[in-house]
Amino acid sequence: MDQNWTIVISVDKDFSGYKKRNFYLTNFLLGFLWMLFHFTVVFFFTFQLKSVVLVGIFLWIGNLVAFLVDIPVWILQKYFKSKTLYTFGAFFQLLAMGIFTLFIFQATDFITQNASWDSKIINGLVNFIFWDLLALTLLLIAAISYGLAKEINDVTTLSYIMNNVPPTSYSEIMARSGIFSGIGMLFWLISSGTIMTLNPKLIVFTLLL
Repeated sequence: MDQNWTIVISVDKDFSGYKKRNFYLTNFLLGFLWMLFHFTVVFFFTFQLKSVVLVGIFLWIGNLVAFLVDIPVWILQKYFKSKTLYTFGAFFQLLAMGIFTLFIFQATDFITQNASWDSKIINGLVNFIFWDLLALTLLLIAAISYGLAKEINDVTTLSYIMNNVPPTSYSEIMARSGIFSGIGMLFWLISSGTIMTLNPKLIVFTLLL
């Protein structure tokens, strides 16, 4: 006698306990790291090179890279765990921050050594950075790393939500993840403001922590 069997395939939507805690903690840390990264970019281009335009150009290159790798990053969600992808994102983020930290120290040394050339310090520093092949290569690597980190983190967050949260709760979880990310950014702003109030020179050393 033939029997008809109904096969039901479902996705585990249990988003509670340690899953929820780790997800929100990850968003907090990502927000903290993103603000730290943007601080290094703004500090170098705006305060040392005195150019807001260079900040826009750098971020434009990074966002172009993020646009180009969008589909490949979504495909990677099928083959790698979220934890692994977040690790990749953190690696590229730290790589970009490391490059800018190096530039900040080099620029600080350059300004110190040329303190007597006040009117020419900025022009000399710009030439020092943008006419050196190694420095340009590092800037390009930093921009690409920024784009990769941004896309990997954003896509992985969305993918994790869709794989672990019921559709009816998407908006709520996305909103809360944004809040935790914002808290992480605010935490860095308060920390950096406190450090700079105590001693502005200490802020450079915190970039290495």
